[in-house]
Amino acid sequence: MPSLAILVPSDGAPPPPPELLPLGVAALALARDGVEVVFGDRVVSGRVGGLVAQPGGWRAVEPRPVLAVWDRYPGQSRPSAWAAAIRALGAVPIANPPRFDDLCRDKLACQEALADQGFPTVVSDPDAFPHTLAQFGAGFLKPRYGSFGHGVRRVHPGDDLPASVAGLTGALEPSILQRAVPPPDGFAAVAVRVMVQRDPTGAFAAAEPIVRWSVDDPVANAARGAQVSRLVERFPDSAAPAVSRSLSIAQALAVGPDADCIVEMGIDLVLGPDGAPHPIEVNGKPRGRLTHLASADPRFSAARDALAEGPLRWLVQRFATGAW
Repeated sequence: MPSLAILVPSDGAPPPPPELLPLGVAALALARDGVEVVFGDRVVSGRVGGLVAQPGGWRAVEPRPVLAVWDRYPGQSRPSAWAAAIRALGAVPIANPPRFDDLCRDKLACQEALADQGFPTVVSDPDAFPHTLAQFGAGFLKPRYGSFGHGVRRVHPGDDLPASVAGLTGALEPSILQRAVPPPDGFAAVAVRVMVQRDPTGAFAAAEPIVRWSVDDPVANAARGAQVSRLVERFPDSAAPAVSRSLSIAQALAVGPDADCIVEMGIDLVLGPDGAPHPIEVNGKPRGRLTHLASADPRFSAARDALAEGPLRWLVQRFATGAW
């Protein structure tokens, strides 16, 4: 039986039954087709051991050869363990490749690589922040390598603009300043997430865009009380342009000798006054918004599970011959 691996930490609490996890459901589907999916970070000379999904639970397996590894490890918060696992994989193909994850994590370098994709202007020289912000009128000060909104704040002329801010781990990171896109009338912020992933044929496919909006918070985050729904329901004219822009970004980033190992990304956009989507970030290890909606509306469960399954089936298709 061919095996794939999903690189995730194995030292936490036992996972819930696979039927309750999108990737667990995907692993069960592949198992029915004769493909084993190993979850874990026990890597020994290119072999991976951990847990394999079975109906109602999990079984432990010893390290075994795998066709490819889908890297879902929180490398930013656990860099040493992640780096050790990556080294131990040796020549095993990795999706998403470390260099792609590094590019997405570096907000400045990623935007420079996507200079023609319509991102708001960003500057990295702290000495230029006051003058540039005066021209912007409003902006967002961010840690250059931050994740999950840590350290991000909206700023206006006259605000403190430090050269470094705390990121995800609490360590100080260089600051960048990005021009703020004014939201549609009546809103403090409207943010869109589009999940883009390989389908089983290797083509990029975009999931239905999900929107978060707030009438009083300039950072639209569900954890801070923002509303969440399908973009097509709340801003119907913005859905198709958001998908088109996201697929264009995915194609622009899918370059290099390991481009076919780039299997997923989360594109973050904001809507401007006219409803046009403006990309602001690309996430190499995204957390999708469909899970949030699926918990409230089971109609989204199938779409959520399909997102998890597509990249795995592509990796089987791409590497089943072993010709890497």
